[in-house]
Amino acid sequence: MTVRPVQSNNDHSNFATVLKTTAIGAGIGYASKYVVPLTPQEMNDKVFQESIKVINNQSKRLKTEYIDELKALKSRTVAQDEFIKMIDDSNSKKINIISVREKLKELGINSETAKEFKQLIERVNSYARHEAVSMIGAYEQYTKHIRPTIPFVTTGVISGLLVGISKNIIRSNQTIDT
Repeated sequence: MTVRPVQSNNDHSNFATVLKTTAIGAGIGYASKYVVPLTPQEMNDKVFQESIKVINNQSKRLKTEYIDELKALKSRTVAQDEFIKMIDDSNSKKINIISVREKLKELGINSETAKEFKQLIERVNSYARHEAVSMIGAYEQYTKHIRPTIPFVTTGVISGLLVGISKNIIRSNQTIDT
C-alpha cells in the first residue's frame, strides 16, 4: 500500500496571504503613528515650545491661586502661616530647597507643624504638576495626531508585503522539500 502526503498548502492562495499581511502591516503602520514617541525635531518646533511655555505659565498660575486661597483663610494653622510668610519673604514665587530646610529646622524637623508644612509644599507642587503633565500629554497626543500618516502606513505596507512574500516563499520551499 502506498502512502501519499496530503498537500494542504496548495489550497492557500499566495495572493490572499500577501494581501492579509499587507493589510495588517498598514494597520500597524497607522497605529505606530500614535505609538512612536515625539522626535526631537517635533519637540523643538516653535509652536510646540510656545505651547509648553503657556502650559508652564498655567502651572505657575495654579500655584499662585492655591497660595491665594490659603491667604484668604480666616483661621490658619501655624504651618499655613509659616508657608505664607515664606512665600511673602521670597522675592519671587519660587521657593528654593535651602529656604525650606531652614524653615523646617525652625519648626522642628519631626514636629506635627513641620509635617503639615511639608504636606502643604507637596500639595501645591503636585496639584500644579498634575495639571501641567495632563495638559502636556494632551498636547503631545495632538502633535502626534497632526503628523502625516502616509510615511507610517507606507512603511507598514512595505513591511507587510515583504512578510507575505517571505511567507509564500517559505511555504513553497516546504512543499518542494516534502
